Amino acid sequence: ADSPFVIDDFIDTSAGTGTVERICFRSTQMRKLYQSLIFIPNSKLASTSITNWSRLIKRRLDMTVGITYGASSDQILSVVQGIREMLDNHPDVMEDTVVVQFIEFNASSLDIRVIAYLEIRDWGEFQAAKQDINLRIKGILEERDVKMAFPTQTLFIERPEPKRIEDA
Repeated sequence: ADSPFVIDDFIDTSAGTGTVERICFRSTQMRKLYQSLIFIPNSKLASTSITNWSRLIKRRLDMTVGITYGASSDQILSVVQGIREMLDNHPDVMEDTVVVQFIEFNASSLDIRVIAYLEIRDWGEFQAAKQDINLRIKGILEERDVKMAFPTQTLFIERPEPKRIEDA
């Protein structure tokens, strides 16, 4: 009676993650990500939790954009506003789901948090939309002459004072 999945659904269970290929009376056949075929007893599926990724209605975009400490306050604000405006006008982003904020002074970056929901079910289409958004964010940074940060460390080496002859 309960049908948490159908053929061609992409599911995640304790037995594995993959695409349902066949549902029989005693077992379910699932094609795993590396293309192996697994046979799962239906009794096991009935007693475990199942995540059905095929029934998503939206996907969450959640990323942190790290920029260099050389960015001014005005540049940071301009980048935040530019990303927010771009997402508000993006055709795949759901209305009223965009959050873009300067959130943290990190060890080697100034971090901007970007969250939005995309009205996309298919994983491949979601990856394509993420690529488009990433490229647009890169363009926003380039337009404002703001650099992406990467992990760095600055090392200060203290040199001892040279000994003076009269101290010897």
